[in-house]
Amino acid sequence: MGKRAVHQSDDDSQRWRLRAVEAHAVADQMSDPKNKSVMASIAAAYEHLAEHADQDAKVIEGVVLQIKQARRLAEMLDELAQVRATFPSDTAAK
Repeated sequence: MGKRAVHQSDDDSQRWRLRAVEAHAVADQMSDPKNKSVMASIAAAYEHLAEHADQDAKVIEGVVLQIKQARRLAEMLDELAQVRATFPSDTAAK
């Protein structure tokens, strides 16, 4: 699940960057200044979306790492509990 989420966000970033390039190409071919400006604004918006997708990917990556670390810690605590269970109880010795 985590890998898919990160992968999806990477795909989003690439898709928005591609659209920005396409929008810039269309703007470059326009002769009307107003239309050219609107298309350049659209390209900038796509670039902004790509940046946000990159940020989202980093956040998701961090969360996935934290989940993995928490799972490993839980496994280690379970192992510790199993080892402790093999030792005689302190209260029985008193």
